[in-house]
Amino acid sequence: MLNCPNRTKNTSIWAIKHTYLPKSKIFFIFATNKHYMSEIIGRKREISELLRFAESKESEMMIVYGRRRVGKTYLIRETFKNNFAFYHTGLSPRDIPESNLLRAQLHHFNLTLKFTWQGYDGEDPENWLDAFALLRKYLDQLPKYNKQIIFIDELPWMATPRSGFLTAFEAFWNSWAAGQGNLYLIVCGSATSWIVNNLLKDYGGLYGRSGHSIYLEQFSLAECEQYEDMRGSLRSKDEILRGYMILGGIPYYWKQLDPALSLAQNIDALFFSPIGMLRKEFDALYASVFRKPKMYIRTIKALSEKRGGLTRNEIIEKLQMKSGGNITKILKDLEESGFIFSYKSLSKDDDIYMLTDFYTLFYYKFVEDNKNLDPSYWSNSQNTPTLNNWQGLTFELVCLVHSPQIRRALQFATVQSKMILYRSQTAQIDLLFDRADNTVSICEMKYSQEPYELSAGDDEKIRTRIAEMRKYFPAKTSYKIAFVSPFGIIKGKNSSLVSGEVTLNDLFQL
Repeated sequence: MLNCPNRTKNTSIWAIKHTYLPKSKIFFIFATNKHYMSEIIGRKREISELLRFAESKESEMMIVYGRRRVGKTYLIRETFKNNFAFYHTGLSPRDIPESNLLRAQLHHFNLTLKFTWQGYDGEDPENWLDAFALLRKYLDQLPKYNKQIIFIDELPWMATPRSGFLTAFEAFWNSWAAGQGNLYLIVCGSATSWIVNNLLKDYGGLYGRSGHSIYLEQFSLAECEQYEDMRGSLRSKDEILRGYMILGGIPYYWKQLDPALSLAQNIDALFFSPIGMLRKEFDALYASVFRKPKMYIRTIKALSEKRGGLTRNEIIEKLQMKSGGNITKILKDLEESGFIFSYKSLSKDDDIYMLTDFYTLFYYKFVEDNKNLDPSYWSNSQNTPTLNNWQGLTFELVCLVHSPQIRRALQFATVQSKMILYRSQTAQIDLLFDRADNTVSICEMKYSQEPYELSAGDDEKIRTRIAEMRKYFPAKTSYKIAFVSPFGIIKGKNSSLVSGEVTLNDLFQL
């Protein structure tokens, strides 16, 4: 526990007094109490990790990363109630000429120092070594007996080309900050691939010294339901599911929903109004993550046109590239940033890459080429064949994202298993699990707003798929068939092979 003379015994709320010289200021950090943790939807593990290292007797570095709008900054600010010894956010490079980026970032950093450091009014530093020397000088005058929390947000934006930022940052941490014992440096950013390549997997000055990391994932269906309930929306599980197909589990997107409006009305306002906030989000999303997003967007576009995914060679062919070029790096960056994921197929040797970002898929399907600009487009599209087909395909992706809930519902969560998707000329299996107990669980996903009744065609498809799987798995393998459908299935003569079902209530488990 932090050395805190003001801590009250037998309470899980603690307060830390920071005395900043030459003028005293009192800051209070309220943390590690169950009531406080319940104020943030989910994130309990992440909050516990952030607070655990705040109590360390050594200097610590924490790296928080994840997709844009997933709530990284909010989590850190709320956990520490904005009580930082130093808090700086890098400037977005989007509208700044590259030739001016370094000067702009250094000027902005110096302004933060001026706002934070009473009495300081120095000129802008010439380079990042000088900038971090100034930060060191400021921090060196603060009390040594309490943890001083330094929060640098959007750190990748500060690392402009040929700026020497990373070298200076490494020198600041390795040669001074890491040895102080009372510093807690939290760095954050949406450029996930940059953080992975330069901080987590880099073999340079920070290798083995970059401390701890938190990858902040999107909300689950259950967490979206909790969030909407907290906001007084009282949406049904089915409406939340349909919202998830569009917004994914990105808290900032859900925050834009007006509780007084239906989901369809909200989607109209956000996507199909000329001034819709999420209509304009696409370019900012990829520009915030990738310094030169053009080829990343072209790759994403190609994947959006093939929901089952493409191999590396198929992507090269679709983009009409003369050679592979840097497609391997592009795919790796996209996967690390959470926009796509790769999987092994039983029918193909190469990895298959699938676009899994719900917002991006919706944007390409309904927004990008929509010249109609009917402000009620989404409300008027309900129950149309196009929308129904899209919901069926997107429900499959929702299920893939919630595979842990499916494992638990089918009672093999404790059995080691490998998730596989299967596509061939003769059969398509939405999802299967190759289990360590010599069993393959084959899952069929059907989106329906009422209990689903299997037809003779469904029964025939199941038998065809089992026969197809016997080509790939040992003869001793057993097969279990499960149906995943929001309101379950109607038992009948065509469901005799179905041994398990997963409903909306199961998918909404934490």
